[in-house]
Amino acid sequence: MSGCDECMACCKTLEVHELRKPNGVECVHCSNGCMRYETRPQSCRTFVCAWLGSQATARPLPAEFRPDRSGVILGELDTGEPAAFIEDALAPRDGPIWQFLRTLTRPVVIMVGNDREGLCE
Repeated sequence: MSGCDECMACCKTLEVHELRKPNGVECVHCSNGCMRYETRPQSCRTFVCAWLGSQATARPLPAEFRPDRSGVILGELDTGEPAAFIEDALAPRDGPIWQFLRTLTRPVVIMVGNDREGLCE
């Protein structure tokens, strides 16, 4: 597996400046994929989550870390800080991806919608 396939977690979780879509709100163009894929905004064209980016490396993240399966999009804030964007604020935080985040040497910022919830250390 090396593409987004049916994963649309970023469409539901991340901000899209060009569309004035805030974090934590599903994109109006998201319905069984992007309804305007060919003309999607530049930020959508260039965004690659850490899971997808890892798939072409020697140490790809496991399939269970894929955002639509884990409920977590691994990426970066505009500041360059590593971040975990949470799709569902009420989801349990004890699965394999959370165990992985706690092993990282740099703290990871936890984002729920527009709220910086804290660090996973």
